[in-house]
Amino acid sequence: MNLLKEASQASAGENSVLKTWHVEHGTAASLRSPSQTLSHLSARLQGGETTLLADGRWYLSCVVQHDAHALAKVLGALPMAGAPACLPASAPGAAAGKRKRAGGGGAGPDVRCSHAEAVWVFFGQNCGDESGGMRGRPEHNDDISHSGTWHMQLSGAKVQS
Repeated sequence: MNLLKEASQASAGENSVLKTWHVEHGTAASLRSPSQTLSHLSARLQGGETTLLADGRWYLSCVVQHDAHALAKVLGALPMAGAPACLPASAPGAAAGKRKRAGGGGAGPDVRCSHAEAVWVFFGQNCGDESGGMRGRPEHNDDISHSGTWHMQLSGAKVQS
């Protein structure tokens, strides 16, 4: 949260956190303010805040991009910075290089894979009545230009039904 808070305080012209801040699920007005939300959550994680930001279930998203320093700090804080090891990837930010398809032998076409210079962050809270769980978004296609995505969950559990 501290890294997102820092990224959200970057110059407004290139501040992707503020530009891409989106309430995916939840209705509390406080969730719509990146500075209020990130300040509250940072303090809560450090033990300085004991109240919930908003009751019940909510989740938010934002994208960290256009700020190489902020992006490097966010990627560096993850247990695995860059694309998963199962993908034949270049270093984050490097141009895509040709790699042989996994499985060896040189059979098949070359595969290009690189990590884009962006991280799409989702975070939230799922507390309150345990009977219903938090509903995810309906199946959808994101309107972004890419060849695929990968996901890393850092806390909690996701139950598919």
